[in-house]
Amino acid sequence: MWHQPPRRHPALTSPPPPLDPDVLTLPKMIIQEKRLPHNDPDAWLGERVVQQKAMAAYKGSMTDLEWALNFWFIPLFSAPPSVRARAAYESSKAAAEIGRLNNIINAIGLTDPKEAVKLREAMDPTKLPKDN
Repeated sequence: MWHQPPRRHPALTSPPPPLDPDVLTLPKMIIQEKRLPHNDPDAWLGERVVQQKAMAAYKGSMTDLEWALNFWFIPLFSAPPSVRARAAYESSKAAAEIGRLNNIINAIGLTDPKEAVKLREAMDPTKLPKDN
């Protein structure tokens, strides 16, 4: 039996096209730096700057009277305003991230409702693994 030789794709057998003088060809690079693990806007800020940002947000969320009343604390019975401000700031960041993820899941649900249901189940805090 006689067999024909396999056909080659013309792009594989023809010489490469001439280089365009207006196109800059960059060398191949390997980047070994790691990305930041999450979408945190404060990742590049120092601890002091984050604390100042938290205090400004905490004070801005109150009236002058509320701030005057909340500024005072009894060390044995309550946390200082800086600790409460940081906790409120972290809580608002977590709520914003949950809102962002819900928006993404809603967008995914428009094209793939089954996958959106799986993602909502994965975000359910009652189904998270328990720490021992």
